Formats: sequence, C-alpha cells, structure tokens
Amino acid sequence: IEVCSLHLGDIKTNIAENRLKTKVSEAYKTVFEKVYTQMNGHVKDGTEPIEVAEYVGKLLSKNHWKAHYYFGKFGQKIGVPLKWILPQNFYEKLMRNYNKID
Repeated sequence: IEVCSLHLGDIKTNIAENRLKTKVSEAYKTVFEKVYTQMNGHVKDGTEPIEVAEYVGKLLSKNHWKAHYYFGKFGQKIGVPLKWILPQNFYEKLMRNYNKID
C-alpha cells in the first residue's frame, strides 16, 4: 500500500457558511475579527474544487508517490519550505506581515 499526504491550500467551498463563531474576549476581539474576515476571504478566493479533483486524478495515475504533495496558490505553498529554513520568530513575523496582522 502506498500513501502520501496531500497538503491543500484554500479551496473555494461553502465551509465558511457553516462555521461556528466562538465568543471572544475583548482583548482579542479586534485581531480575531480581522483573522476571521481574512480566512473567509481566502476561502472565497481559493482554488476551484475541480482543480483539486484534477490534481488528485493525476496523482492517482502515478506509479509511485512522494511522501508529500502541496497544492494551492503560490503564497500558500511557499510558506511550507520557508517554515523549515527560517528562524521561527522571523517566519512568524513574515506570516503576520503577509496576512496583515499587527
């Protein structure tokens, strides 16, 4: 049996419509709302599900798989190797800047 991990970026689905919103303390409310809005925007602008299906179809036709496959827009895929090679604090700052989180 061959297996692999498929790491997906944001996929355009209706997941945000059914997301439960938790109560957030006042100290974190502003940041939470900003992140929540961005997450919904990322999903709204995400990759079409048919593109994921086509990619999976190509993977299934391969004779041998790599351990990991990354699928999504460039900005989402590039974060994975950057996390491996950059110092943690620098990577987190980079991600905060990329996502416009203070």
